Amino acid sequence: MIKINKYSTLFIVLFIWLTVASVYACRSVWFHRSSDHWGQLQYAEIIVREDRVPTPREGWITYNPPLYYSINSLLFPESIKGDKNLHINSVRAMSIIYGAITIVFMWWLLNLINVNSFAQMVSLLFISTTPMFVFEFATYNNDSLALMVGIATVSVSYALSQKWSVVLAVLLFVLALAGYFTKYTYIWCIIAISILCLLSILRFKLPDPSHRKIVFIFLLTFIIFFSKWLFSHNYYHTGKLLPFNDETLFIQKLDIQKILQNASTRLKLPVLQEPSTVWKEPFIYPHGGLVSKRGNYWSYSFVSSVMAEWIYTKPHIIFIWSMLLIHLVANVFGFLQIFKGNTPRLAFALIMLANLLQAAHILRLRDDTGLGFAMAYRYISWAWIGWVVLYAFALSGKLKILNWLFGFILTSGIINHIYFLMTVEGDDYF
Repeated sequence: MIKINKYSTLFIVLFIWLTVASVYACRSVWFHRSSDHWGQLQYAEIIVREDRVPTPREGWITYNPPLYYSINSLLFPESIKGDKNLHINSVRAMSIIYGAITIVFMWWLLNLINVNSFAQMVSLLFISTTPMFVFEFATYNNDSLALMVGIATVSVSYALSQKWSVVLAVLLFVLALAGYFTKYTYIWCIIAISILCLLSILRFKLPDPSHRKIVFIFLLTFIIFFSKWLFSHNYYHTGKLLPFNDETLFIQKLDIQKILQNASTRLKLPVLQEPSTVWKEPFIYPHGGLVSKRGNYWSYSFVSSVMAEWIYTKPHIIFIWSMLLIHLVANVFGFLQIFKGNTPRLAFALIMLANLLQAAHILRLRDDTGLGFAMAYRYISWAWIGWVVLYAFALSGKLKILNWLFGFILTSGIINHIYFLMTVEGDDYF
């Protein structure tokens, strides 16, 4: 096995991350492969021009919490009023920094669980060069900050569960507040961690004191968020705690029969319960059609976790298919790690809870064109922290031949990722 210092590992991974993400950002238009980009910019514009936070229904995505946009408003605010390029590019650069911080927290967690440096490097590079990961951290979108804070929250929570620290507890408090005030889907991250902390209740045992303290921090920060934002801002302006830009997408009344019907059609087994036409092309086509994967959450989430919802004209489609195949094999290797102990089982549980929470969300949605986008992996992308743990365990098993085989597969994926990012063209949904 390759021997390398853990700090050298971090340096190498960060160097490759900053190089790949920066080159990709420079060769891509700011609004390519980005969701609601003009609405994201509009939010910061209102803050800068009018020195206030917009009301929930003032713009397309002004229902979002304000932290991400408040930070953005500090980055060359004068350029927002004229030539916006300087402001936009500075925000994208900040997103790349968020990505670097995210990698540091993942690296820290892998060190906490004593994973060797070879496994750290390969697993971190595989995740951080995945096109979807780069898209998240190279565009103008609050997903970047939400992803960073989510992964940091998981890492700090795990550290506190192993050894309580006042400093880390304060950090968790700050992260939780930041997460709530960045994006509502961060609450799913909090729910998943809280469930894992309270699992012992199912065995009629009190949770460990550290677990109870973690949940208490989450509750305390949520109370602050509720009083300072959900009630005093959202409810004050709209009469609703969680207003959205298109609330007609939801089933208006709790209809159990309709939800069960949705479950039978949206949670099908990939390939086996899908029309053969769905997998004639690798893309998602979120608006529908014979090759669309919007009818199945699992297929949609898997593909979007690798390359988002977009359709690409370059590189050649064989590189796109091979990328999906490598990720499928990696996921299988990752799932097999649940037999190796408590830590990989926790990582697996975190991933599954994230997906089940997202799946429960889409069961409340009506079947229209908005359904596909609600299945996007970006809403639960903090679950990558679970995958990096599973990949690292798969790379550090007792059988060296399997470690090297899996390392070869992931390294092939890393090369494929980088080639894709350096040559990609196209950013359409259709």
